[in-house]
Amino acid sequence: MENNDAGVRWLYSQLPDLTARGVLTPESAAALREHYGAPKTRVGVSMLVAITAVLGALLIGGGVILLLAANWDLFPRVVRTGLAFLPLLVSQALGAFVLLRKTDAMGWREGVALLNSLAIAASIAIVSQIYHIPGGAGSFFLAWMLLTLPAVYLLRSASAMLLYLALAVAWTLIDTRNYWPWGWLLIAAVLPLMVPMIKRGGLRAWWLAVAAMIAGGILLGATANHAHLHGIWIPAFAGYLAVLYVAGVALRPDELHPFRWVGFAAIGVLSLAFTYGGFWDDQSVVKTSLGGVVATGVCALAILSGMAAASIAFVRRIPVNPVAAAFPFATLLAFAVTFAAEEWAAALLMNVYVFALAVMALRSGLAGAKFAETNAGMLILTALIVMRFFDTDVGFLIRGLAFIAVGIGFLVVNAILLKRRKAEG
Repeated sequence: MENNDAGVRWLYSQLPDLTARGVLTPESAAALREHYGAPKTRVGVSMLVAITAVLGALLIGGGVILLLAANWDLFPRVVRTGLAFLPLLVSQALGAFVLLRKTDAMGWREGVALLNSLAIAASIAIVSQIYHIPGGAGSFFLAWMLLTLPAVYLLRSASAMLLYLALAVAWTLIDTRNYWPWGWLLIAAVLPLMVPMIKRGGLRAWWLAVAAMIAGGILLGATANHAHLHGIWIPAFAGYLAVLYVAGVALRPDELHPFRWVGFAAIGVLSLAFTYGGFWDDQSVVKTSLGGVVATGVCALAILSGMAAASIAFVRRIPVNPVAAAFPFATLLAFAVTFAAEEWAAALLMNVYVFALAVMALRSGLAGAKFAETNAGMLILTALIVMRFFDTDVGFLIRGLAFIAVGIGFLVVNAILLKRRKAEG
């Protein structure tokens, strides 16, 4: 059982007084300390220090750049070159200081790592401007990103990792046809450090997890855009989201994990979008090319990974929403249906899927008195009703009455959950 860190701190604050009054012997107090161990560092305080350090690094770096820019034309070329490397040298010296003396201080690590990353960009840009070195945004982003990678690992910095992910995505989007395979490798380069950070939880884990999901989704979209089969991006995204959702539930079954809730929200939004036939009207096979076949293979891998994750969740009885986990199965079936029937058949299948998703979320939420899951199911069901109302010729009176009924349903369900929570204590 994990310690209540706040309670442990309170107990430790009372031990000297209890020992002085003879309530506890020094040996008993020492035994208590050995039993409970040292309380963990308060995440809120350390995160506040880290955020302050990052903001401080940004302000200092911006101020130095403005001071130099005001007198830039007065300096000879040699001096300007030295000034271009000065912030980088200072950040490197600070990095060495952090590694030697402040390796456990999150604020120092985050601030210095981000300062180093910005200094790298400034040095590259200024030297290129001084000596008129040709190059485009692609070469600039690539050099900046690769030179930032050592600071990410040495200083274990989440802020520098977020910058790295943004640069990797930006570089890939410059030329997706040629860069998309390398984009996956660039993201994979930080996974050995990112995965443990996300597992530890906390605010940093949320930022990194959300950034990783967005980066992976963008790269998957860029990959699917060059796939051999048009429309395969739909089951590919479904597989990708299923992996994230199942992983989030498996990592923390009873807690709020970013993979779980962002993955579930994305499944809900995309499944609602896929209820429109327009998403299924182009499933043609394009001209075969090596790049297209490889891209199709990556999409197929995403689909198979999602199906495998769902199967593992079912076999091991991981407490997932089974309909959400089955998202890749549903979209793959709809994708196959489009080759044998009109797109309306796939849209109809997805309408049934969304309804089942909402009902299962409502059932699970009500059974476990979970406000978030219950309201997620209500929102999905409401969105489906609203979307279908606007697709039909139902009059305003019926629409209005239906909306009122759904609103009353929201209030009644939440009142029931609140009453159950109070009864359970």
